[in-house]
Amino acid sequence: MAYLDNYGIPYKNELFILGYSQGGHAAVSLLKKIENKTFSLQNLKLKSAVAIATPYKLKENVDFILEKVSFPSTAYVSYLFISLNQRQWNRQMNEFFKDSSLYYINEHLNGNVSLNKMAIKQSDYIDELVQDKILTDYLGDKEIPLKNSLRANSDFNFTPRTPLLIIHSKSDEVVPYQTSLDTWQQWICNGSNTNFIKFRTLENVNHSETAFEGIAIGLDFMDGFRE
Repeated sequence: MAYLDNYGIPYKNELFILGYSQGGHAAVSLLKKIENKTFSLQNLKLKSAVAIATPYKLKENVDFILEKVSFPSTAYVSYLFISLNQRQWNRQMNEFFKDSSLYYINEHLNGNVSLNKMAIKQSDYIDELVQDKILTDYLGDKEIPLKNSLRANSDFNFTPRTPLLIIHSKSDEVVPYQTSLDTWQQWICNGSNTNFIKFRTLENVNHSETAFEGIAIGLDFMDGFRE
């Protein structure tokens, strides 16, 4: 708002939230804070929200990835671990990642390499990305604080009241479709109204393609709540 005011850009006091992938996680986190009154909207009026291909349960999603031989977007693992490490863990990156990936990870941390370039340069093979000890400990019965941290950052056990559209594709190869469906069903069981908290299934589009189709659908959904 300060930016818009500073540049004289007119706006209404309506707030619409939309996020894709990890941005969807952020979008629903913000929605939860607003509904729980732990985040001030000042003079804005929340109208609706959209979450597309969202990894609601980070622990489940990391399990899904690290149990595989290869994964088409290992940069997501780097990005997630970097983000949580900066805020919570304060561990050295070489505890998690092998030397072959550390250069691009450190360059990304320094702002010199984009996430997309890091994704291109990193190996798709999990055992070439993640340190053997971390992989063994995580998939075993160790690294409990790390696992608990992932769970703690996936606490969406609330009852959304704001109009919310969940969009996910059954063909998503990065974030499991079932995670979104389970989260939506949990909200409905908690008492959310299916007239306002909706789920939209896409077919035959991968994680990246879901962004394009999902954003178009999401914008149409939000248009229905404009004053």
